Amino acid sequence: MKRLNLENLHILVVDDNAFMRNLMSVILKGLRVGRVQIADNVDGGLDIVKRFAVDIAFVDWNMPTRDGLDFVRTVRQGGGGIAPFLPVIMLTGHTEQNRVIEARDAGVDEFLAKPISVSSVYRRIYSVIERRRSFIRTGSYFGPDRRRHDIPMFAALKRRKTDIEAPAPMMPVPETMPSIGLESKAPPVEKPVKEAVSERPRPDDPNAMSQREVAAKLRKKP
Repeated sequence: MKRLNLENLHILVVDDNAFMRNLMSVILKGLRVGRVQIADNVDGGLDIVKRFAVDIAFVDWNMPTRDGLDFVRTVRQGGGGIAPFLPVIMLTGHTEQNRVIEARDAGVDEFLAKPISVSSVYRRIYSVIERRRSFIRTGSYFGPDRRRHDIPMFAALKRRKTDIEAPAPMMPVPETMPSIGLESKAPPVEKPVKEAVSERPRPDDPNAMSQREVAAKLRKKP
């Protein structure tokens, strides 16, 4: 896998868990992502994508009031300054088939299962940049082509009858990504974290871990 230069990327993280927001921020900065913005709820995340040119959004599924699927459906509907082709990567600890189908049918681009690692975050970014699927529009769906075989979660699903009998025409995705080159030097945190870091916070204080402490945890050898 090529090592992409991510310095021109603007990535949004939407998660109600302070530990996960902190962890994702450290990982993305370690990968040399140019700009990282954080929101602790769906409404805050949608406000950011309306006001700024976000390139990729990492969104947690389980959040109070409005969840990650609400974010995805709102983005895919467009309007109000929201770019409907925004790549959305769903953060989730749930990989059951019915949950995967529900998120796929909402228009998610990729899944990132918890616990996460540096390498898993980078692979999802790489996928939406280098291997993004074409979009389709039907009477009830707008989003990435759901007939997918290169992701185990999708490949394991039975193809729907409508996908087989009446495939929708493909829509090319607009070129909205900034210029992405190759890294001349490896970023500081390049090697995958062999022991993935879960979202479980420290038992004494869920919000007490600093970025320095999280970074030290990522670099710690198993």
